[in-house]
Amino acid sequence: MKHSVKAELDQLIAAEYASDLDAIRPILKCIRDSRSNAEGIRYFMEKMDIIGTAVREDDKEGLDKLYYYYDRYQSLIHGLIECLTAGNPDEKKFYEALWLFIENGPVILPEEDDRLFAWLFAWRDRKTPYFQMKEGMEMSNERFSEISKNMFSKIAKADYILRFPFDQKTQRSSQLLDLLEECETQEEKCVLMVKILNLKDEMKSPVIEKMLEVRKLLEKEK
Repeated sequence: MKHSVKAELDQLIAAEYASDLDAIRPILKCIRDSRSNAEGIRYFMEKMDIIGTAVREDDKEGLDKLYYYYDRYQSLIHGLIECLTAGNPDEKKFYEALWLFIENGPVILPEEDDRLFAWLFAWRDRKTPYFQMKEGMEMSNERFSEISKNMFSKIAKADYILRFPFDQKTQRSSQLLDLLEECETQEEKCVLMVKILNLKDEMKSPVIEKMLEVRKLLEKEK
């Protein structure tokens, strides 16, 4: 991608927007005009998070179109992204395929608004930005159990850190990072991360969340 195009995209990405639709219009125009295509879309999605608000509340026309196109295309675009990511292609191939489908598919997305909202839904999809995944570490159940038993103290400490009522999330995360750094091998780090993720999922229980709220209130009263 040309330096001038990248500079223009950086300027657009850094600007303030009231909604995702307000942001994607000028960015998409820049990408199309520069013919950076898939490379430009990849750069944009990897550099800019969604605003959070799809369309401004005072944009009645935009809201009407959002509801209309959501029913028509949101599931289609999500299904497309699911299919494209299923084979774990490299990033270049993913964005080329996504660009080809949305921009060069006149039968499915014949009008400009069809394509505009298709890109909006693609940007807001949970699987974008897309990254090719490595295979990662594999481990037998027996080996996992063996390491887990030898790491009981660290796993118990991770559980306590997750449940302690810190004032800031950075306090909790820094303690967990210190605990991971205490691990002697990559295998130990992987097992501890699995345990941390599992413990985090367990804590999503409404009962446990209520208990944590009560505990935090009691700490403040001391």
